Amino acid sequence: MPAIAIWVTTPDLWPRQSDFFWHDYYFVVVSVGLLVWLVNMALHELSHWVACRAKGIEATITWTQRLGYIPMSQTIMHNVWAVPRAARLIPLAAGLLFDFVRISATLYLLFFDKMGYVALPVLLIKFLKFNLLSATIGVTTQFWLFSKMDGYFLLSALLGQRNLQADTYAWLKSRVSRVNQFVPPAAGMKFIYIYLGITLLGGGFIVGSFLLVTLPVKLQLLTDSFFKIGDSAVGPLAYADGVAVILSQLINYSLLFYAYGRDTWPNWRPNWRLTGRLSDWLEIIKLQRKGQTL
Repeated sequence: MPAIAIWVTTPDLWPRQSDFFWHDYYFVVVSVGLLVWLVNMALHELSHWVACRAKGIEATITWTQRLGYIPMSQTIMHNVWAVPRAARLIPLAAGLLFDFVRISATLYLLFFDKMGYVALPVLLIKFLKFNLLSATIGVTTQFWLFSKMDGYFLLSALLGQRNLQADTYAWLKSRVSRVNQFVPPAAGMKFIYIYLGITLLGGGFIVGSFLLVTLPVKLQLLTDSFFKIGDSAVGPLAYADGVAVILSQLINYSLLFYAYGRDTWPNWRPNWRLTGRLSDWLEIIKLQRKGQTL
């Protein structure tokens, strides 16, 4: 609570888009940012695992590629629904609690420096603000409930609705297409409405953070890097930094598009490839001829 009070009453500590560029060389920003993300992701999942062990829940930390080609760790809680509801909450919330502790510790350090209790180096202050920005965005993404992040599982446990997402999907499909019949869950529709409302609210925050922070940051990252390459007055380190950033982003988005195509191509390939269309046409002709012979 004190950290929240500090944040609310100290606008200077609110995360800003400019906090992303904490170092003059942007490739350092990108590289350190990736390292910080990987370390905090591992600690986030370790928090889930430790909390599960404390509550007697069997858990395993595995790797997945939910963000395309980027390896992500996740904690599989094998028997979490077999324990009482109260015992589920801490293991499910442990990752978010770690994130909040991380944000609080960063806020305290920045606040103590601002009040003159400690004297932190300027570069460290910039890095702490960068860490605060990235941590805040990370917590926000946990509440995009249709992605089944921590916020979704915590809400499911609080409401006692294990199939909350599946029920909501089925209801939405029934509203779009009357062919799909929907049988409301035993608990009724109130939990579906709650889930949908929170999802829309969380989605608004995520879209807002993308438009106001992520997209401008990416554009500035690339724009400044191109300027560094095109400016003959910059030194060799600045030029190399611009080249490294552009190449890293090119590789990043190329791999993302590759991963997207790899995961979605099997689903729509028959509708786009000529061989798929031809086989469909031949099958239709074959059925028509068979009907004529009958």
